[in-house]
Amino acid sequence: MKKIYNLPGLVKRCFLLTLLASVMTISYGQTVNQKSYDETQGSSVATPSLTENMSLKHGFKLIFDVGYQYQLESFFADVNRIKFNVVGNYQFNPYVSAGVGLGTRYYYDVDLLVFPFFYDMRVRLLDKPFSPYFSIGAGYSVATKGGPTGLYLNPELGVSYRINDKVNIHLTLGYEMQNKVYHELYDNVLLTHSTIYNLGAFSTTFGVTF
Repeated sequence: MKKIYNLPGLVKRCFLLTLLASVMTISYGQTVNQKSYDETQGSSVATPSLTENMSLKHGFKLIFDVGYQYQLESFFADVNRIKFNVVGNYQFNPYVSAGVGLGTRYYYDVDLLVFPFFYDMRVRLLDKPFSPYFSIGAGYSVATKGGPTGLYLNPELGVSYRINDKVNIHLTLGYEMQNKVYHELYDNVLLTHSTIYNLGAFSTTFGVTF
């Protein structure tokens, strides 16, 4: 059982760290991409190897994720869930995209739905067909009655395969933190004090980027 306090401060720190990582990674990717462009500029014929290693085009992307999440906290029962995400990201360079997403977590044992709204960043470490892959989502969740509501954080690591300059698929393993706020009652009167627990889960995800 895990308790988490000072929720506003934790949300702020997570958001600022994620934003800083996004800016640094985007800057690095643009530098590497410009260097690669300068080295190949002047070549008027695309070789087979260049075609095979064609970079992802910059621009707006849609990402669809589906996965399964297995609870890590034995104190909580029936919190395994199925994961769905729809994300609208902008591809800044062959390495980095960032944007916002909306997800659904279905707790099938208790027929409960949770909806995380989150900032999203995706990073491919190599401009190659196969590449190590990192993603992170940070935001806030709302739920149907009785469901976990609060801070949402989901970092993942895996592998990405670029099918062509527009389509990319990925397979990841990660951890999802989902807070649940318990409000204390005394004689059916809501007290000002509340306790925040983390419904942590091991996450496996498959996704497609268009």
